[in-house]
Amino acid sequence: VGGGGGGAIFLAFILLGQTIFAVAISYRVYWAAMVGRFVFGLGGESLTVAQNTYTARWFDGKKLAFAFGTVVSFSRIGTSVNFLITPAFTRMGVPFAVWFGTEMVFISFSAVGFVALLDWYGEAVVKRRQEEAGVDQEPDVSLK
Repeated sequence: VGGGGGGAIFLAFILLGQTIFAVAISYRVYWAAMVGRFVFGLGGESLTVAQNTYTARWFDGKKLAFAFGTVVSFSRIGTSVNFLITPAFTRMGVPFAVWFGTEMVFISFSAVGFVALLDWYGEAVVKRRQEEAGVDQEPDVSLK
């Protein structure tokens, strides 16, 4: 499946779970909200593995440490921003806040598609350069 496919699958679980959760909140169906959170959780931590796969593939050495730090920092910034804006959105109604979150997950899903496309293109460039250089063996394909 690869990093791109895995990322898309995991984020699809997150998007599906968040959508189920949002519908359940809108109609006040507690058990469905719990199902939505369960489905969301199936993709949540697994998506982190896909992110780390991309990061390790594109960076090495000191750049890798900085890249991992950047990924973690943006995750924490996202959490902080969520804690700041969610209370303001709940004043407009809890369903509004939850559906706004669903829209953010959809934007993330689109971004994963873009990153997968960039990764695919990068792999093609590396492969073409290896063929031009006459590399016979299957080397460790790296975008570093």
